[in-house]
Amino acid sequence: MPDLLIPILIGLLLLVILGLALWMGAQLRALKPHPDDQKAIAELKGQVGAFAMQVENLRQSLTTQQSQVIQSLTTTRDAMDKRLDGAARTMAEVSKNLGQLTVATKQLEEVGKDISSLQDILRAPKLRGNLGELFLGDLLAQILPTEHFELQYGFKGGEAVDAVVKLNAGLVPVDAKFPLESFKRILATESDEAKKAPRREFIRDVKKHVDAIADKYIRPDEGTFDFALMYIPAENVYYETIIKDDEFGGDSALF
Repeated sequence: MPDLLIPILIGLLLLVILGLALWMGAQLRALKPHPDDQKAIAELKGQVGAFAMQVENLRQSLTTQQSQVIQSLTTTRDAMDKRLDGAARTMAEVSKNLGQLTVATKQLEEVGKDISSLQDILRAPKLRGNLGELFLGDLLAQILPTEHFELQYGFKGGEAVDAVVKLNAGLVPVDAKFPLESFKRILATESDEAKKAPRREFIRDVKKHVDAIADKYIRPDEGTFDFALMYIPAENVYYETIIKDDEFGGDSALF
Protein backbone atom coordinates (compact mmCIF):
# COMPACT_ATOMS: atom_id res chain seq x y z
CA MET A 1 0.00 0.00 0.00
CA PRO A 2 2.68 2.51 0.85
CA ASP A 3 4.38 1.59 -2.37
CA LEU A 4 1.19 2.43 -4.41
CA LEU A 5 0.53 5.70 -2.53
CA ILE A 6 3.62 7.46 -3.90
CA PRO A 7 2.77 6.95 -7.61
CA ILE A 8 -0.83 8.01 -6.95
CA LEU A 9 0.29 11.21 -5.26
CA ILE A 10 2.68 11.98 -8.09
CA GLY A 11 -0.04 11.46 -10.64
CA LEU A 12 -2.42 13.77 -8.77
CA LEU A 13 0.27 16.41 -8.53
CA LEU A 14 0.83 16.23 -12.29
CA LEU A 15 -2.91 16.58 -12.94
CA VAL A 16 -3.04 19.68 -10.73
CA ILE A 17 -0.09 21.22 -12.56
CA LEU A 18 -1.64 20.44 -15.94
CA GLY A 19 -4.94 21.96 -14.82
CA LEU A 20 -3.28 25.12 -13.64
CA ALA A 21 -1.48 25.39 -16.95
CA LEU A 22 -4.71 25.02 -18.93
CA TRP A 23 -6.43 27.60 -16.75
CA MET A 24 -3.61 30.10 -17.10
CA GLY A 25 -3.61 29.64 -20.90
CA ALA A 26 -7.32 30.26 -21.00
CA GLN A 27 -6.92 33.36 -18.90
CA LEU A 28 -4.13 34.64 -21.06
CA ARG A 29 -6.18 34.07 -24.22
CA ALA A 30 -9.01 35.91 -22.58
CA LEU A 31 -6.78 39.00 -22.02
CA LYS A 32 -7.16 40.48 -25.57
CA PRO A 33 -6.55 44.23 -25.94
CA HIS A 34 -9.52 46.52 -26.50
CA PRO A 35 -9.92 47.85 -30.10
CA ASP A 36 -9.28 51.39 -28.95
CA ASP A 37 -6.12 50.21 -27.28
CA GLN A 38 -5.08 48.53 -30.50
CA LYS A 39 -5.61 51.78 -32.41
CA ALA A 40 -3.57 53.72 -29.84
CA ILE A 41 -0.87 51.12 -30.00
CA ALA A 42 -0.86 51.33 -33.82
CA GLU A 43 -0.65 55.14 -33.71
CA LEU A 44 2.13 54.90 -31.16
CA LYS A 45 3.97 52.45 -33.39
CA GLY A 46 3.51 54.87 -36.32
CA GLN A 47 4.87 57.80 -34.28
CA VAL A 48 7.78 55.67 -33.11
CA GLY A 49 8.52 54.69 -36.72
CA ALA A 50 8.33 58.31 -37.89
CA PHE A 51 10.58 59.39 -35.05
CA ALA A 52 13.00 56.60 -35.92
CA MET A 53 12.99 57.79 -39.55
CA GLN A 54 13.69 61.38 -38.43
CA VAL A 55 16.51 60.15 -36.24
CA GLU A 56 17.95 58.21 -39.20
CA ASN A 57 17.66 61.26 -41.48
CA LEU A 58 19.32 63.40 -38.83
CA ARG A 59 22.10 60.86 -38.49
CA GLN A 60 22.68 60.79 -42.24
CA SER A 61 22.65 64.63 -42.37
CA LEU A 62 25.16 64.82 -39.52
CA THR A 63 27.35 62.24 -41.25
CA THR A 64 27.26 64.28 -44.50
CA GLN A 65 28.03 67.55 -42.69
CA GLN A 66 30.83 65.86 -40.77
CA SER A 67 32.36 64.67 -44.06
CA GLN A 68 32.06 68.18 -45.54
CA VAL A 69 33.64 69.75 -42.44
CA ILE A 70 36.49 67.25 -42.51
CA GLN A 71 37.05 67.91 -46.23
CA SER A 72 36.94 71.68 -45.67
CA LEU A 73 39.39 71.42 -42.79
CA THR A 74 41.69 69.26 -44.89
CA THR A 75 41.58 71.76 -47.76
CA THR A 76 42.19 74.68 -45.40
CA ARG A 77 45.07 72.86 -43.74
CA ASP A 78 46.64 72.07 -47.13
CA ALA A 79 46.29 75.72 -48.17
CA MET A 80 47.82 76.87 -44.88
CA ASP A 81 50.67 74.40 -45.30
CA LYS A 82 51.34 75.73 -48.80
CA ARG A 83 51.22 79.33 -47.56
CA LEU A 84 53.52 78.52 -44.67
CA ASP A 85 55.90 76.76 -47.05
CA GLY A 86 55.77 79.77 -49.37
CA ALA A 87 56.36 82.13 -46.46
CA ALA A 88 59.26 80.00 -45.30
CA ARG A 89 60.78 80.06 -48.79
CA THR A 90 60.23 83.81 -49.00
CA MET A 91 61.90 84.34 -45.63
CA ALA A 92 64.79 82.13 -46.69
CA GLU A 93 65.16 84.12 -49.93
CA VAL A 94 64.98 87.40 -48.01
CA SER A 95 67.58 86.16 -45.56
CA LYS A 96 69.77 85.09 -48.47
CA ASN A 97 69.39 88.47 -50.18
CA LEU A 98 70.11 90.26 -46.92
CA GLY A 99 73.24 88.19 -46.57
CA GLN A 100 74.29 89.08 -50.10
CA LEU A 101 73.47 92.72 -49.42
CA THR A 102 75.60 92.61 -46.30
CA VAL A 103 78.48 91.13 -48.30
CA ALA A 104 78.02 93.74 -51.03
CA THR A 105 77.95 96.51 -48.43
CA LYS A 106 81.18 95.24 -46.94
CA GLN A 107 82.70 95.10 -50.40
CA LEU A 108 81.60 98.69 -51.04
CA GLU A 109 83.17 99.68 -47.73
CA GLU A 110 86.38 97.99 -48.81
CA VAL A 111 86.22 99.73 -52.18
CA GLY A 112 85.70 103.02 -50.37
CA LYS A 113 88.75 102.31 -48.23
CA ASP A 114 90.72 101.41 -51.35
CA ILE A 115 89.64 104.63 -53.06
CA SER A 116 90.64 106.62 -50.00
CA SER A 117 93.97 104.80 -49.96
CA LEU A 118 94.42 105.52 -53.67
CA GLN A 119 93.69 109.19 -53.10
CA ASP A 120 96.30 109.22 -50.35
CA ILE A 121 98.77 107.57 -52.71
CA LEU A 122 98.06 110.03 -55.51
CA ARG A 123 98.88 112.97 -53.24
CA ALA A 124 102.56 112.12 -53.69
CA PRO A 125 103.77 113.46 -57.10
CA LYS A 126 106.35 110.69 -57.45
CA LEU A 127 103.74 107.97 -56.96
CA ARG A 128 101.42 109.73 -59.41
CA GLY A 129 104.24 109.70 -61.91
CA ASN A 130 104.83 105.98 -61.36
CA LEU A 131 101.15 105.31 -61.89
CA GLY A 132 101.20 107.28 -65.15
CA GLU A 133 104.23 105.30 -66.34
CA LEU A 134 102.43 102.06 -65.51
CA PHE A 135 99.37 103.08 -67.52
CA LEU A 136 101.53 104.22 -70.43
CA GLY A 137 103.44 100.94 -70.54
CA ASP A 138 100.21 98.93 -70.45
CA LEU A 139 98.69 101.05 -73.24
CA LEU A 140 101.70 100.64 -75.53
CA ALA A 141 101.81 96.89 -74.86
CA GLN A 142 98.20 96.60 -75.99
CA ILE A 143 98.65 98.35 -79.34
CA LEU A 144 102.30 97.81 -80.39
CA PRO A 145 104.63 94.83 -80.77
CA THR A 146 107.34 94.81 -78.11
CA GLU A 147 110.07 95.55 -80.65
CA HIS A 148 108.40 98.85 -81.59
CA PHE A 149 108.56 100.52 -78.19
CA GLU A 150 110.87 100.72 -75.22
CA LEU A 151 110.14 101.86 -71.66
CA GLN A 152 112.47 104.13 -69.65
CA TYR A 153 114.59 104.94 -72.67
CA GLY A 154 117.85 106.67 -71.65
CA PHE A 155 119.61 109.51 -73.50
CA LYS A 156 123.31 110.30 -73.48
CA GLY A 157 122.95 113.10 -70.97
CA GLY A 158 121.43 110.72 -68.41
CA GLU A 159 117.81 111.73 -68.87
CA ALA A 160 115.28 108.88 -69.24
CA VAL A 161 111.95 109.33 -70.94
CA ASP A 162 109.06 107.10 -69.88
CA ALA A 163 108.87 105.48 -73.33
CA VAL A 164 109.87 105.82 -76.97
CA VAL A 165 107.96 104.50 -79.96
CA LYS A 166 110.41 103.08 -82.49
CA LEU A 167 109.63 103.92 -86.13
CA ASN A 168 111.83 103.46 -89.20
CA ALA A 169 112.43 107.21 -89.47
CA GLY A 170 113.24 107.76 -85.78
CA LEU A 171 112.04 107.71 -82.19
CA VAL A 172 108.91 109.32 -80.73
CA PRO A 173 109.50 110.24 -77.06
CA VAL A 174 106.42 109.78 -74.81
CA ASP A 175 106.36 111.03 -71.24
CA ALA A 176 103.49 110.61 -68.78
CA LYS A 177 102.43 113.68 -66.80
CA PHE A 178 99.72 113.96 -64.18
CA PRO A 179 98.91 117.65 -63.35
CA LEU A 180 96.49 116.66 -60.60
CA GLU A 181 96.70 119.28 -57.84
CA SER A 182 95.61 122.30 -59.89
CA PHE A 183 92.96 120.17 -61.61
CA LYS A 184 91.50 119.20 -58.22
CA ARG A 185 91.25 122.89 -57.34
CA ILE A 186 89.18 123.41 -60.50
CA LEU A 187 86.84 120.63 -59.43
CA ALA A 188 86.54 122.09 -55.94
CA THR A 189 84.99 125.32 -57.26
CA GLU A 190 81.35 125.59 -58.32
CA SER A 191 80.84 128.84 -60.25
CA ASP A 192 82.49 129.65 -63.57
CA GLU A 193 83.91 132.82 -62.09
CA ALA A 194 85.54 130.92 -59.24
CA LYS A 195 87.09 128.44 -61.70
CA LYS A 196 89.11 131.10 -63.52
CA ALA A 197 91.96 131.34 -61.02
CA PRO A 198 92.57 127.59 -60.62
CA ARG A 199 92.24 127.14 -64.39
CA ARG A 200 95.02 129.70 -64.99
CA GLU A 201 97.15 127.74 -62.54
CA PHE A 202 96.28 124.47 -64.30
CA ILE A 203 97.26 125.89 -67.72
CA ARG A 204 100.58 127.14 -66.29
CA ASP A 205 101.30 123.69 -64.85
CA VAL A 206 100.51 121.94 -68.14
CA LYS A 207 102.70 124.40 -70.08
CA LYS A 208 105.55 123.71 -67.65
CA HIS A 209 105.24 120.01 -68.35
CA VAL A 210 105.12 120.63 -72.11
CA ASP A 211 108.24 122.81 -71.98
CA ALA A 212 110.08 120.29 -69.77
CA ILE A 213 109.34 117.44 -72.19
CA ALA A 214 110.45 119.55 -75.17
CA ASP A 215 113.73 120.56 -73.47
CA LYS A 216 114.62 117.07 -72.20
CA TYR A 217 113.46 114.61 -74.81
CA ILE A 218 113.33 116.26 -78.26
CA ARG A 219 116.80 115.25 -79.47
CA PRO A 220 117.08 114.85 -83.22
CA ASP A 221 120.83 114.37 -82.85
CA GLU A 222 120.03 111.16 -80.92
CA GLY A 223 117.47 109.90 -83.41
CA THR A 224 114.24 111.45 -82.16
CA PHE A 225 111.71 113.32 -84.24
CA ASP A 226 111.41 117.06 -83.70
CA PHE A 227 108.34 116.53 -81.53
CA ALA A 228 107.39 114.52 -78.47
CA LEU A 229 104.15 113.33 -76.87
CA MET A 230 102.81 114.03 -73.40
CA TYR A 231 100.60 111.21 -72.12
CA ILE A 232 97.94 112.26 -69.58
CA PRO A 233 96.61 109.08 -67.91
CA ALA A 234 93.31 110.60 -66.78
CA GLU A 235 90.55 111.36 -69.26
CA ASN A 236 88.97 114.19 -67.29
CA VAL A 237 92.36 115.89 -66.85
CA TYR A 238 93.10 115.45 -70.56
CA TYR A 239 89.73 116.94 -71.45
CA GLU A 240 90.53 120.01 -69.39
CA THR A 241 93.63 120.59 -71.55
CA ILE A 242 91.77 120.60 -74.87
CA ILE A 243 88.54 122.48 -74.12
CA LYS A 244 88.10 125.87 -75.76
CA ASP A 245 88.37 128.84 -73.45
CA ASP A 246 88.48 132.24 -75.17
CA GLU A 247 89.76 133.98 -72.06
CA PHE A 248 92.94 131.89 -72.14
CA GLY A 249 93.55 132.05 -75.86
CA GLY A 250 90.63 130.07 -77.27
CA ASP A 251 91.54 127.01 -79.31
CA SER A 252 95.25 127.88 -79.11
CA ALA A 253 95.41 128.10 -75.31
CA LEU A 254 97.60 125.03 -74.94
CA PHE A 255 98.04 123.98 -78.56
